[in-house]
Amino acid sequence: CQRLAAHASHYALYVLLFAQPLAGLLLTLAGKRPLVLFGGLTVPSPTGPNDALHKFGETAHFWIGYALLALAALHVAAALYHHFGRRDGILLRMIPGRRAALAQERREAALP
Repeated sequence: CQRLAAHASHYALYVLLFAQPLAGLLLTLAGKRPLVLFGGLTVPSPTGPNDALHKFGETAHFWIGYALLALAALHVAAALYHHFGRRDGILLRMIPGRRAALAQERREAALP
């Protein structure tokens, strides 16, 4: 059950991280001002100003942002639960380079 929850939350994080800039792009392209990149490159809007699309993009961008915050907080809470509650080493395995150090410690501990 925990493995399924972990995979589902990671999948949801990736989906939301992909959807957030798309919603922002939608609200910008459907707005009344043009999208200007790099100080001068104007991206034409495929729809022109469209209040309904703009409002949809704005609402989606807002709620996706809150969903990302909630999911990130849940992710941190789960990592802390595993570290302090279950003491199963999950948090330590997330630290870059720490996995190799743990493997080395296990090898050294197994030596006579």
